[in-house]
Amino acid sequence: MPDSQKQERFTEIFRKEGGKVYALAYRLSGNEADARDVVQEVFTKLYQHLDRFEGRSQLFTYLYRMTFNVWCNLVRQKKRSRWPSPAEPKVLGRLDPRDSSEELLKKEERVQYVRQALEKLSPQEKLIIVLRDIEERSYQEIASVLKCRLGTVKSRLARARGRLRQILEPYLD
Repeated sequence: MPDSQKQERFTEIFRKEGGKVYALAYRLSGNEADARDVVQEVFTKLYQHLDRFEGRSQLFTYLYRMTFNVWCNLVRQKKRSRWPSPAEPKVLGRLDPRDSSEELLKKEERVQYVRQALEKLSPQEKLIIVLRDIEERSYQEIASVLKCRLGTVKSRLARARGRLRQILEPYLD
């Protein structure tokens, strides 16, 4: 593929999918700096290997899988280097500005509990919950990203939700 065509295709993909990739990276990493690093590496790899993408899978599946792999590598690097990760807020839920200040505080507190609980899950558990419950992806889309069967997605999701519920149990009313 000539460089000009490659650049055009890459730009189109970035415009169309960049926000989605960033949203997933942010939800997985929990902070803007790591999310930007993940997105940069994902799109750098995509550009380098754009000629190899044959379209056998959907583009979002390819990008989400790559995003997950890059994020896992980042987590492993941080564990090896033992650098503390910055504690920046994550956007997990939406707060309604019409709520009273007491209601807003309660909602924010619940969001914090869920954020902390998500951090205690394994990367695979966190990914499946983010894809299904936060991004509202279909089971079929998740199966494509994880490269597994539909039944496997459902059972992994049930286990991940169970684990999340177990972690959150002390905080439930």
